[in-house]
Amino acid sequence: MSPGMITFTGVLLAVGAEFCYCFNCISPLGDSVDWFMMYKVPKATRPMPKKTTGKEFYYLDANNATWSFMDVNIKEPDQNPLYYTLQQIYQKNPEKYGMYNDQPPQGSVPLTSSTTNQATGAHMKGAFAFDKDSGFWLILSVPFFPAPQKYNYKYGSSQLIKAQAILCITLDSKYLEEIEKIFDITKPMFFDGNKPFLQELPRVKDTKKSTKIVVDFKSKGGQEFREYAKSASFGADLYDSLVAPDLKDNLLVETWSPNLGSNCSTYKVYDVKKVEFKDGYWFKSTIDHAKWAVTENRDWACIGDINRAKSQFRRGGGTMCLRHAGVAKQFRNLIPEEYGMYNDQPPKSSVSMDIKQETSGGHMKGAFAFDKDSGFWLILSVPNFPAPRKQNKPLLKKFNREMNYYSSGPNGPIVTDFITRKGQSFRGYAKSASFGQDLYHPLVAVNLKDNLYVETWRPDLKTECSMYKVYDVKKVAFEDGYWFNSKTDHSKWAVTENRDWACIGDINRNISQFKRGGGTMCIHHAVVAKQFRKIVKEKEECP
Repeated sequence: MSPGMITFTGVLLAVGAEFCYCFNCISPLGDSVDWFMMYKVPKATRPMPKKTTGKEFYYLDANNATWSFMDVNIKEPDQNPLYYTLQQIYQKNPEKYGMYNDQPPQGSVPLTSSTTNQATGAHMKGAFAFDKDSGFWLILSVPFFPAPQKYNYKYGSSQLIKAQAILCITLDSKYLEEIEKIFDITKPMFFDGNKPFLQELPRVKDTKKSTKIVVDFKSKGGQEFREYAKSASFGADLYDSLVAPDLKDNLLVETWSPNLGSNCSTYKVYDVKKVEFKDGYWFKSTIDHAKWAVTENRDWACIGDINRAKSQFRRGGGTMCLRHAGVAKQFRNLIPEEYGMYNDQPPKSSVSMDIKQETSGGHMKGAFAFDKDSGFWLILSVPNFPAPRKQNKPLLKKFNREMNYYSSGPNGPIVTDFITRKGQSFRGYAKSASFGQDLYHPLVAVNLKDNLYVETWRPDLKTECSMYKVYDVKKVAFEDGYWFNSKTDHSKWAVTENRDWACIGDINRNISQFKRGGGTMCIHHAVVAKQFRKIVKEKEECP
C-alpha cells in the first residue's frame, strides 16, 4: 500500500471513530482542508524547465495560498487531493451525491432525460457529496471524469495532454439547496449519483424562469465565495455580461479556444494567451483546457466550467469566484509580463519578428518589460543588443500591426508626456518613416522653444541656424579630462542651451534618417541638463 493510501485510510478510521462521515475536501497530506485549487499541467511538447508528462499539477489551498509544483501522478492515489476527495464517494456511499459532465465517461448513462442533449445542455463538469452536516463541491474542467461510483477512481490518459483546473470547496449542508437552484437554471448532465436524491432535483424550482443566478457561499472555514451561473437562454458570454459587471472590475480570463476576442466595454474582459508560473514553467492557451478568471484590481479569482465562445451562449454553465487577495495575486502572476526587445541592427543569433524589415523601418533600439503594475523602458544606441530572452510573439505581433497601421496613416509626429512612478517628468518625441524631416530641428527644438546641442552618429546635416538653432556636437569632454570626438561616438543625445531639458534617443541627424521612424526621450531636470551642457567641448557654429 502506498504512503498516500495509508494516510487516507487513517483519516477514514479517525473520523469513523467520531461517528461522523464529515465530507470534506482533502489535501495532498490526507487531511481535511477548507478548500483547494489544482492546475494540472499539459504534457510537454517542447524543451521546458520541467519535462512534464501531463500527470503533474500545481496546488494551493486554504493553508498555503501559493502555487506549489507537485511532482505527483494525478492518475495514482499517492499525495493526490483529487483522489482522496473523491474516495469519500467511492468508499462511503453518501446519500446525497452527484457527478455531472457534458462529456461523461464512456459507458455512463445520463440520469436526467432533460439534459441528454450535449449541444444545448449545460457545459458543466463536477461532483458533490453531502451528509447532514457538511459536504464538498468539486468544480473542474476535465472531460470524461470522474468515473462513476461503481468503477472507483480513474483519470484517463487522454486527459493528460491539456492543462486543467480544479476547485474543491468544503460547505455546510445548508448550501445544498443553493446548489440545487444553480442546477435548476444551468441543467447539468448527471451521469451518476444517488438516484432518489437526483430525481427530486430541483426541490426548489425557479418560478420566474431566470436566465442567470448569483449566489454567495461561505465555506465551512468562513471563506467567501460567489457563484455566477447562466442558463442556455441567457444568450451571452458569462464573463463580460455577468461576472465583470457584478464584480465591477476588468477580468483576465483563460478558457478553451476563446473566439469572442477581448471585450473593451466599461469593464473589460481580456483573453489570456499564455500562462507562466514563477519557476519559469509556461504554456500557451492552445493547450490549456482550464477555465479561470481573475479581476485586474480587486481580490477575486474564479474557476469554472464554461468557455468564452459563441457556441457557449446557448449553453448553461458557471464559475465559482473566491474573494482572497493572495489567491487573486497568484492568478495575476500567472499572466506573463509584457516585454519586447527591438533593434534596427538586431543580435545576429536572433530572428526578426517584425513585419516591416526594409530600411524604411524604425531606426530604434531598446527594450521594455511591464507587469500589471509597473515596468521599465530602456532607450539606447547600442547595435546587436540586447541578447534575446525568449519571444513574446502575441504582444509583438500586436505592436507590429499597430506600427503598420500608423505608417500608412497620418504623417505627423507624436509628442507624449510621461511621469515616472516617483514623479519625474519626461517628454517623448517620435516620428514615422513618412515624416520626411529631421527629428531635432522641426520637432524637438521648436516644441521646447530653445536651441539644441545634438550629438548623433555621423551627422551629415549642417548646424541648423533658424529661429531655434540645432548645433552638431563635435567633441565631448568630461571633467576628469577624458574626451573623444563625434567620429567615435555612436550615442544620440541632445540638451537645450538655456532650458532644463536633456534627451537620449535612437535616431541620427542624417538625411538617410528622414525616411526612418525613430525618437528621443527628454528629461526635465536642471542638474541633468547642466551635466550634458558641461560635456560639450566643441560644436559646429552657425556661419
